Amino acid sequence: MLRILAASLAVVGLACLSAVDANADPAPDGTPVITPPLAAAVVDDVWTRREAALVARNPAVVDALETDAAAALDHAWINGADTGLSASELPRTISGRYVLVPRQLSYPAWFIAVIVYERAGDPNWVYTEVTAFVRTGPAQRWKLAVEAYPPIAKDFRQLVPDPQSDDFAAAPANNLSLDLRQLPSAAAHHWPGWTFSPTPTNLYSVGLAGGSALACFGIRYQKVEARPWWHPLHLGHQDLGLAAGYYTRSLTTYLENRCV
Repeated sequence: MLRILAASLAVVGLACLSAVDANADPAPDGTPVITPPLAAAVVDDVWTRREAALVARNPAVVDALETDAAAALDHAWINGADTGLSASELPRTISGRYVLVPRQLSYPAWFIAVIVYERAGDPNWVYTEVTAFVRTGPAQRWKLAVEAYPPIAKDFRQLVPDPQSDDFAAAPANNLSLDLRQLPSAAAHHWPGWTFSPTPTNLYSVGLAGGSALACFGIRYQKVEARPWWHPLHLGHQDLGLAAGYYTRSLTTYLENRCV
């Protein structure tokens, strides 16, 4: 399993939020189902409760707050299958958040948020993630769907709008599908040679002010990995009596969150 996290020295102020319920009754017809102030409230609420769920290792709460690749990876961490996050880092506290919210009049609806946070016991560093939140219908709640590195190919500052602005982001992409062959070379080179060419699922995309687009998605793929007998895959010295061939060939399934 791959857990996608990244460090950054960006320092961002925390905007004040009013106490609002973004999961309340749907907006009236003809009005956006989510606005930037409400989206910021969703981010703070979901993030805070998700961190508490991870501290408590409570998968039921994770399911209530997350979906798609984000939920799968947090379940992996709770079950001990993913070691990309140390329990000593929890809870992580938001110190700044900026939202990119397309104007959407119907469901499913989504938005992307750049989150800056601090790890527990580590006040001298801040870390940055790009996240996607989705609400599939008026009877459902907003959930965290993608949690990924900031795209290397994009200037981080171009992702972040004026923190005091309530403006909507540019319109989302009309075609919510993505062919890996169309990805920027910085991302596409990771996939050649795998057992099949995976198709990203649950793609969330918004336009940026500079004319480009930001897309976040989960992706699951398999890879045949060959290791020499003296460097077996996923094995320790205590593992004995394994079937012949295990040391040299393994089919591994990976799951990633990614933004490009």
